Amino acid sequence: MDGPKEVGAYVSRHLECIRAVSSRYEQLLLVDKHFASEKVLAEALDAGWTLFDIQIAMKALGHDGYR
Repeated sequence: MDGPKEVGAYVSRHLECIRAVSSRYEQLLLVDKHFASEKVLAEALDAGWTLFDIQIAMKALGHDGYR
């Protein structure tokens, strides 16, 4: 079982991804509502986030399009 440090790092990584993805998603929505999700997904993957991290971030935004 992971200790508090490992769990804290895990949660911290997901919070960082949520902040990064949500900020960029809001910017992209202003430019192109129809393709904001696809663009933020591609950019987040290019930035090194895992698909799992991105799914958590998008679900936190109320978007459930990545499975």
